[in-house]
Amino acid sequence: MNWLTQIMGAMSRPLKWWVVVASWEQGIRIRFGKNPKLLVPGIHLRVPWLDRVYLQSVRTRVVTISGQTISTLDKRVVTISFMAQYRIVDILKLYHELAMPDGVIKAESAAKVADYITSRRMADISLRGLEEEINKDNQAQADRGLGDFRIRIIGFAETRCLRLITGEGHQWAGNSMDDDGGSGEVK
Repeated sequence: MNWLTQIMGAMSRPLKWWVVVASWEQGIRIRFGKNPKLLVPGIHLRVPWLDRVYLQSVRTRVVTISGQTISTLDKRVVTISFMAQYRIVDILKLYHELAMPDGVIKAESAAKVADYITSRRMADISLRGLEEEINKDNQAQADRGLGDFRIRIIGFAETRCLRLITGEGHQWAGNSMDDDGGSGEVK
């Protein structure tokens, strides 16, 4: 009986003339593939087969970036983990600007952190200064429909950089790595 209910629900969905936007959501209704309209919380009419509706939660989101390894100006290596938190303020701007906001925020935040660390010596790096520097200009995020954007450091450590040397002629467990096509398997 459960499968029958699912089939009936799937068949009736395209015929639904309304959409409900919850209090923690924003929506967009697009008619004929153009003229997007913002849908605020409440009940809204939609024309089946002519309207497409997209709903998004506007609650705070968190994206974590862990284990980014960066060299300082004095060639010391640090590993840093941080989080970026944001919420959607204007879904129309967001849908026009970004396809995958989490990926863009991760990449841009990692680049900002790397710029800060690579331009300073280890003694000049301050975690509070890093957070303040990165969070001071968030106009780009506001222009994309995002608000309450903030980066917080959740882990920071000076680490040792060990390099693995591979290539022809190196020996491993008494056998040449090139004997079996370079797989490193011991025979």
